[in-house]
Amino acid sequence: MKKLVIFLFLFNALPCVYSQAAFYNAGNIQMHGAAQVGFHTNVWNDGTFNNNSGIAGFYNQAQSLFVLGKSKMIFKDITVEVFDDLFLYTSIGVTNDLLLNIGRVNTTTNDKSVSLDFIDSRIYVGADDNRHVAGYVTVTNSGEFTFPIGNAGFLRPMILPDAPRTGTFKGAYFKLDPNTPNTSATPTTFTTSFDTNAKDITLTSVSTEEFWDLDGSDVTSIKLTWDKNSNLGTLTQKMSDLRVVGWSKDLEFWVDLGNTGVGGDINNGIIQSTPFIPDEFEVITIGSGKAAENIVFGNYGISPNGDGLNDTFKIKGIEISHNNTLRIYNRWSLLVYSKNDYDNSWEGFSDNKLNIKRELGLPDGTYFYVLDFHDLGISWQGWVYVKR
Repeated sequence: MKKLVIFLFLFNALPCVYSQAAFYNAGNIQMHGAAQVGFHTNVWNDGTFNNNSGIAGFYNQAQSLFVLGKSKMIFKDITVEVFDDLFLYTSIGVTNDLLLNIGRVNTTTNDKSVSLDFIDSRIYVGADDNRHVAGYVTVTNSGEFTFPIGNAGFLRPMILPDAPRTGTFKGAYFKLDPNTPNTSATPTTFTTSFDTNAKDITLTSVSTEEFWDLDGSDVTSIKLTWDKNSNLGTLTQKMSDLRVVGWSKDLEFWVDLGNTGVGGDINNGIIQSTPFIPDEFEVITIGSGKAAENIVFGNYGISPNGDGLNDTFKIKGIEISHNNTLRIYNRWSLLVYSKNDYDNSWEGFSDNKLNIKRELGLPDGTYFYVLDFHDLGISWQGWVYVKR
């Protein structure tokens, strides 16, 4: 049974929403075959409208359009042509192609459950400074995906590299100082400051111009982009010093997420991180830092399960000096392991007698390490993720 009702709603509870007619669904609707439906008014969906073929277009040359209701709509192809932007207060999904023709798609950045969802799709056309998603985008497939995200009139893509993955990733971009990540102009879910002075000793500076939010429980690397408005020249003039950095939820400071490839110049470019788990970090951005020559410091992941692959914590170049001490701490700053003359042999076990059932190995999670080279005068801090 299909139920279509057109009502006139007065959206007084929502900021900047025009009083206009709305397409309202409380039943079960489906678009078949090569159907083409154009929404020239607001859309309110409280029913089932998620199994569709054809093209759904949002069109208005005079004012904004709004998507509201209890239930997410899912369309095969979506076209956006709204001069004063399309605003989402309820998520919508696309399974094939998104055409960003005119205007931005805005989601409620203070409610991360609302997003534009790419469902088994990563195709879109038209993203630029004037046409992008100002808010959250979710993707549920593997392979390379470029988030068409921006904020404050700037497109700033974030790219998942072409690699096999499972699970879901959600991302947004904020043209905000991480020290003040929640403003009246751009309300967010972040309740604390991400102090750019709180960073591990390998980092020299962290951007105060912008940051990204990336959520996901699977390991991935990420590519971040910048242009002249990112002001990376205030961080460094050397491209090799640029780093992807993340605010660690466990450590509550910025840590180095690496630089496995960087391209462009200081005014326009792209940088790729080492693999990490996004859910371990509140936000990410670009910073700068230096590593000791010939020693590959960074953040690591090990899987000590006896399969012969990545079973131990290995630091490339550690043989440069055997006069070293490695200390590993858990998230509560309890020392769980230490070794003089570390030789890349740690397998995720504790040598602290306070730890019970040490023979079972440490629980999966993030651990903080300090590595001192006594004769070189180098002290290094980072983290290692243990996943058995």
